[in-house]
Order: sequence, then structure tokens, then C-alpha cells
Amino acid sequence: MSFLATIGLIMNGSGLKEAFCIIYAENSAEKAFVGHAYSRAIRAHFLVQVALATIIFESLQLTEEETEMFDALLLNVGAEIFQEDMQQQKFTIIRDRFMKQIEEFQKRGPTAQLWIQYWDMLAIVKNFIKAERSGNWDLHLKCIEQMIPYFHASGHNNYAKSAHLYLQDMLTLKDVMDEHQFELFTTKGYFTIRRSDKFWCGVWSDMTIEQVLMRSMKTQGGLTHGRGMAESVLTKFVLTMIILVEVCNEMENFCNVSYSTSEQHVDSKVSRITRDVADLQKLLEFFSRYNPFPETTNIMSIFSGIVGNDSINCHKAYEIGMKSIKSIIDKDFESVKFTRKNKGLSLQTVQSSVKVNKETIPIDPLLLFQRLCVNIDSKSDMEKYVKFELAPFPLSLFTENGFRKNVKSQMFDFFTRIEALPSSTNVVYVIDGGFLLHKVVWQKNDTFEAIIGKYLTFVRRHYTNNSYIIFDGYPNHEIDNENTSSTKTAERLRRKSSSSTPFFQFEQHTKITFSQDKFLSNDKNKNELIKELSKSFRFEGFRTKQAKEDADSLIIHTAIEIVE
Repeated sequence: MSFLATIGLIMNGSGLKEAFCIIYAENSAEKAFVGHAYSRAIRAHFLVQVALATIIFESLQLTEEETEMFDALLLNVGAEIFQEDMQQQKFTIIRDRFMKQIEEFQKRGPTAQLWIQYWDMLAIVKNFIKAERSGNWDLHLKCIEQMIPYFHASGHNNYAKSAHLYLQDMLTLKDVMDEHQFELFTTKGYFTIRRSDKFWCGVWSDMTIEQVLMRSMKTQGGLTHGRGMAESVLTKFVLTMIILVEVCNEMENFCNVSYSTSEQHVDSKVSRITRDVADLQKLLEFFSRYNPFPETTNIMSIFSGIVGNDSINCHKAYEIGMKSIKSIIDKDFESVKFTRKNKGLSLQTVQSSVKVNKETIPIDPLLLFQRLCVNIDSKSDMEKYVKFELAPFPLSLFTENGFRKNVKSQMFDFFTRIEALPSSTNVVYVIDGGFLLHKVVWQKNDTFEAIIGKYLTFVRRHYTNNSYIIFDGYPNHEIDNENTSSTKTAERLRRKSSSSTPFFQFEQHTKITFSQDKFLSNDKNKNELIKELSKSFRFEGFRTKQAKEDADSLIIHTAIEIVE
């Protein structure tokens, strides 16, 4: 769990947490991201890795023969010859191509480096689980060694120091342990705890405590389900826990009653597989909108688009950790000190940081608020604490992902109402195209031709032929290779985060299988609709314009030009 928390700290602000929110509720995703909910965290991390692997594999452009070969291999998963099949030359060639492609992605820039580094950290997690489950002592020590640089870089200093000490002690274990016992401990898997004789049944010591000693506390009739948490009850439970567990086990054996699960692992059940496949598709859609391997020289969040400055170095966590390790070589445990300059800064630092003595320090606003609540005893204390700037950005204007959603209707209250419209025979209307797109209502499964017809009917009925219709612009920055921003940028990023509507290729007879709001939430769909509407309006005699980005200023300029 500590290494999962390390991954969360390094990837904070990168867009990974938002990917977790695709498959979990927001609060659950938060706990999984920081490593508190172990099962959820492992599942989410592994699904994200599969999604990243899919993106990399698709970029390999495998031949039809290679694809069929892989499909046949997957059908043999679980067979005795599966491992032998993986060692065949045709598979090793593809594996080498895959690893080379990862190296190519890493050269695209610091953002891609961050996500490839995340891939490497997940590989350590998988190997660590494999070592514990199968009882592989050498792999266990290797994983601990690989984790240490990341502990240093993330600021998990106590884990970094303890892991150093643990690794040194284990490497000298042979000198202090009986030779036979050492062989059993290291080669027969005795270093891990097993409750059965299955190969993949090793369990960590803390999990064993939860599953055995703490089980009676958290099941029906235990402290958390009926007996309460009074001090006297807790004392009795702690003093009798070891004996009580054995008594309960013997009673279950005597009555031939037991609580156990099937031979099938929970992850291999049909319901879990179905859910995993559905969530994987959601993640693939997420990464299709927010490319984790962009070609850019900036370190940036793939979700919010926030770009880090030169001080953001989370994509170099391993190098930072190795530098910190070198600084403590030949020092004893008590004299080891860690400095902030040897700690990596995540992308979240751009949004959540304060300056103390000209030094930028990342903070967690929620954690800060919780600690303040613990210290506040009275209203006078509250007044003392709120004198200071406690947030890294104005909370009335921003969330951690950007601008808050504005309520445009509130602006109307500041205008003076016109009681009666001025009458004139020489009227030229300047129409906001964004208003028009939503004013005309059309239904799901309407054809594209019918939708265009509804807009034409509305405009003919309410406006004169010499009217101007001004639309917003929706440039494709990926194609145009531009990183420009406008007054619409924040709102469009917010809309993208809540939309998963695909892009449509239109024909006149094409049926739009989404509702109007969902269809228009995709900027590409909206831009194509604007192009077709502009052609139809011009054919009917109306005049149209499309701004490069936000149309507000173009609407005003057009009105002024008409008057002049």
C-alpha cells in the first residue's frame, strides 16, 4: 500500500486520478488513487496498464497473421504449454518490437516519459505481488530494491530509510540463520505466510492479521457489528483475541460449519470479467480523448491541459531517487537527513502549492483543512486561522480542474429591459450562432437532412434574409499544432471531461443516435454541423461568419460595421 501511495504522489495532477473516476465514484477513486483502498487501487492500476498496452500495441500495426497468432495464444491461457509458447521466436520478436516502441514513446517528451515511468512502477507492483504469492525470495528483494528510489523521490522518507535497512539485513541473513532453515526460507517459499498448500496462496503478514486475528472483530457479533467499542469491551477482546480465534475455529470444525470461498478466484468470475471489459472500454475512450503519449516538450496534465514549469520533475522520479540514495551512502541510520531539493514535484504542485521563504511547497488543501479542524476549539481560534491565505487559488473562481461553471443567465440581471422593441422596416439581425444551435430543438434519431431543415425553417420564420449569423470557431489544435488559448478554452475542457460522445461522419440520410445535448458536446460534431448550416444559410440568402475561437467580439464588430 505504501508503494501504491508513492505512485499516487508521483502521478498526482497527471490525469490518472480522473481516469480512475471513469470507473469508480469520485470518493472511491480518491481512496484508490492514494493507495488506501488496496483492492480497488490494484484493479484500477492494472486496468489502466492494459489500456496503455492496447494503445502501444495498436501503434505497432501488427499484420493479420500476427494478430491471429496472438488470438490463438490467448485462447490457451492457463494451459501447461502457455509459458513455452511465449518463448517461441515469433513471440519474442513481437515482444522486442513492443519494448522498442515503449522507448520510442518515451522520446516524445516529458509527459510521455511520466506515463512510461508509471508503466515501469506498475511492473514493480506486479512482480512484488508475484514474489509474495509464489514465495520467490530473490524477486521479493529485487522489488524492494527497485522501490527505494521512488520512495525517496515521493518524500516517503520513513519507508525509504526502513527499506534500506530491511534490504541490508536480508542480504546478510545467511550469516545469522541456520543453513537448513535459510534454504527453506529462501528457496521453498517459507518467507511468506500460507494458509493452504496452493502455489499462488502466499499472503502478506498484515493481510494475515486482518484475515485471521481481526476477522472475528469485524464479522457479525464482533466489535464493529453489535458489541460496541467501549474501553472495557476492547480490553477483553485484546486480551482474549488469540485464544478466542482458536476456540471459534474448533467450534466451526466440531459443528462442521465454516465460512470459505470457492476455488475460483474472485477476479476470474464471469461477473468480474464482464465488469472489467466494460471498464476497460471506458478507459480506452478516456485515453483516446486525452493522449497519454503526446509529442510535446512540456510536462502537462493530459486531462486539464495545465502545463508544468521547469521545477516540475515528476517524470524523472527514478533519477531523483538515485541522487538522493547517493547522498546518504556511508551514513548511519540515525544521521540520515532528507532535503526537499531531493524530492520530486508533481504536476499537482502547479495548482496546490504555497511559497514559504521563497521556496515552493506542495500542499493538500483537504489535509490542511482537516488539521485546522482538529486544532480549532472555539470561534476565536477560527478567526485566527482564517486570517491567512489557506488555498493555493481563489476557490470562488476555480476548482482543482479549472474555472468553475458559470451561470450565464445571471448576466441578464445587469441589463436594462426594453419594454417595447423599436419598430423599423430596415432591420438587420446579427444572430449568435451558439444561441441558434440550442434554440432549435431536434430529437434523437432525426436524420441530418431533417435537422438542417428545422434550423432553416426557424431562421426563415423569425429573421430577414439580410441577417448575419455568427458562429464560434472550433480549431483542431492537434492538427494545427497550436497551443493557443481563448476565453472559451476552460469551458470547453470542462465539457470534454463530462462527454464521451463519438465523432460522426455525416451524410444527408445519417441518423443521429444521440440526444441534441450529447451530440453538441463534441466540438468536432458541432463544427461539422456549423459548416453544413453555413452552406445552407448562404444558399437561402443569409450571411454567415465563423470566428477563429469565441464569436462574442466578432458579433459586436459586425453590428458596428453594419451601423457605420
